[in-house]
Amino acid sequence: MDKFMEHIEKHDDNQTEQQRLKGQHEVILHAMGGRAVYAPIDLPKPGLRILDSGGANRRWVKDLRASLPVQHAYVCTDVVPSLFPTHPPDGMSFQAQDIREPWPANMHGTFDLVHQRFVMAAAAPTPQIQVAASLASLL
Repeated sequence: MDKFMEHIEKHDDNQTEQQRLKGQHEVILHAMGGRAVYAPIDLPKPGLRILDSGGANRRWVKDLRASLPVQHAYVCTDVVPSLFPTHPPDGMSFQAQDIREPWPANMHGTFDLVHQRFVMAAAAPTPQIQVAASLASLL
């Protein structure tokens, strides 16, 4: 875990980080024309498993979930577990995961959609191609 994330984990009440992440999300959503996903996936199909890697503030998942008329299973991972909610919403689970580390074998091939943004820069010194391949193995 890098120094900034260690600070968030140990010393911050997470309000500053939550506000930063919320603002970042709003800018990206606006830039994408209000759409959370452009991937070729049938999101109205019920029962999908969706991963938000690096998404502990769950802004992306909240907006996606609110835009869909069906139920899906959502998994949010982050390197800073203190960002996780005390009581996860129904249909949503959270787990600590560093993108530089291997994903648990029981997660491989279990997701219909894997989302991540602005996290790859934190992968160093692990090669980004290795991180991307690891994420792709989850699909």
